[in-house]
Amino acid sequence: MIEGVLITFNLPAMHFLLRTLLTAFLFSLATNGWLAREAAAQDDQDRFERALELYQEGRFTDAATRFSAIDIPEAMLFTGKSYFAAGQYKLSSHYLNRVPTNAPEQIYDDSRYTLALNDFQTGNFGRALDRLHILKEDASIRNIRGSADRFYDQTMNYLTVEQRKTAFYQSTLPEVQLELVTAAFNWVDRQTAGTLVNTLEHSLVEMQDSAAVVYLHEQLNGMSNTARSEHGRAPDGITYDIGVALPDSEDEAVLNISRSMYYGISQAAEEFNRRNNDRKIALHYGNPGDGEHSPEHVMTDFAWINNADLVIGPLFSDSAYRMTRLAEQYRIPLITPLANSDTLNLDNPYVYQINPTFSQRGRAMARFAVNELGLTNLAIITERSTPAEEEAYAFRDEASRLGAEFVHIFNENFEAQGYNVSEITPWFAGDTLNIDTEKYELKPVDGLFLATGGPGGSNLINLVMTDLEALRSNVVVLGNEEMGNAELSAQQLRRLDIYYPEIFHTDESREEVGNFRVDYRNSSGMEADRFSFIGYDVATYLFRTLEEVQNPARLKDAIKKQPVHNGLTVNIDFSRGNINQGLRIFQLQPQGPVEAL
Repeated sequence: MIEGVLITFNLPAMHFLLRTLLTAFLFSLATNGWLAREAAAQDDQDRFERALELYQEGRFTDAATRFSAIDIPEAMLFTGKSYFAAGQYKLSSHYLNRVPTNAPEQIYDDSRYTLALNDFQTGNFGRALDRLHILKEDASIRNIRGSADRFYDQTMNYLTVEQRKTAFYQSTLPEVQLELVTAAFNWVDRQTAGTLVNTLEHSLVEMQDSAAVVYLHEQLNGMSNTARSEHGRAPDGITYDIGVALPDSEDEAVLNISRSMYYGISQAAEEFNRRNNDRKIALHYGNPGDGEHSPEHVMTDFAWINNADLVIGPLFSDSAYRMTRLAEQYRIPLITPLANSDTLNLDNPYVYQINPTFSQRGRAMARFAVNELGLTNLAIITERSTPAEEEAYAFRDEASRLGAEFVHIFNENFEAQGYNVSEITPWFAGDTLNIDTEKYELKPVDGLFLATGGPGGSNLINLVMTDLEALRSNVVVLGNEEMGNAELSAQQLRRLDIYYPEIFHTDESREEVGNFRVDYRNSSGMEADRFSFIGYDVATYLFRTLEEVQNPARLKDAIKKQPVHNGLTVNIDFSRGNINQGLRIFQLQPQGPVEAL
């Protein structure tokens, strides 16, 4: 048997030992927790700095994704700021509202200021003004107070009457509502100002007898009965959100058109942004196709997600037609670069066609024939059941309205009869030497509108022009756009006066055309084509109009008041309505086409 060891305990010493061990254990826990927190904080700081680099590089969506994974107030703020810069205003507001009220004052105030910017961009002007009013009075950071004060004043002078009314009812601060009415006196006529004052009195009962309302009534007496022509400038930092609806098609030809047009639009946006340090254009792409990318879906995304101020596109009339109803519903101007259907516009005040309809082209040629050339005895040759037929009858109606008379109208199915024109062209002979005088009784005809279309259009042109030359005709030939592609002999060009319209024409002799080609190549790595020029011209016209009117809500009416825009490829003129009148008319000559009008 092994003898045991007797152990005795000294209780005071034991207590000391336990206290020592416990203290060491707690110190170890505290030290390890502090180290863990320090490590976590350092990790958050490293991730924040990496996200901040993306933000500073302009990669806002990538930056937002990284910021959102960091659970600190600064990261929530910059997640919201990143989504704001990317034009995703609803996501931006979601993260900004997550910045806690006990965050450092600068971070919290900055989040409230950015929320005001979000409200402004999404049309919640009353709520934006309420936030700005509070910040300009109470923000702890001087820079934020100053920015809020400046943005508040600019917004007050920027709003249209309709926007001002909406903001009045969105606002919950009587001070803001009062200033909305007061600021309007700078821009509106006396009658409108009086209506606003009455609204203020009815809405703010406690202010009916206030000195402010009495003062406003006194100001009414000295106001003009007409509104001022100018308007307030846009607030600094405003973003104009532009939807671009172009098909991403498997058809290579369509895809190339979309790509060229988008790069042309992008170049116009870059030029706008270089000209304007205090505002910018942001492009939002949409692919109008089928299924979930239907034209209706794309237009809805532009309205609800991107808060688009205007939309450029789509390419084709069928897609454009499906977007027109929503353009009017959402009050977003829709500008179609190529679509030319006669049924597209349908008096929709929010739809503008750059490419004139066939009817519009016919009417323009009639005005040129009668008003510019002085032709009074006219004839028509056109291909039945083609768009050219619409063009021909629009020519007839407009020329008749202007006082011209029609001697002959030949509307035939030329394809079915093998493009035989031998029974028609003798009516336009210059004399009776080479015709059957018993069959053809020549009547004075000084102008012939030759409207061709379809796959055989060039054949019809060549046959008619050959006969007119042989018959020594003196008639002035007015063609449609097909005439510009006809292969006519030098003799025919010398013998006959031939005119045709063109909407898209690039004059390579212009210095600006060469400059655009160089800039386009440098920015896109591609050579500019006709569609690059069209996209650039359309976007430049719209962006310069925005520069003038400042407020996109004024854009719809301002487009119709703009002077003719002489673009690099297309002239734009909406002075007569929502269909472009910028048709150019050329005369075919042996040395090439020469612009006549």
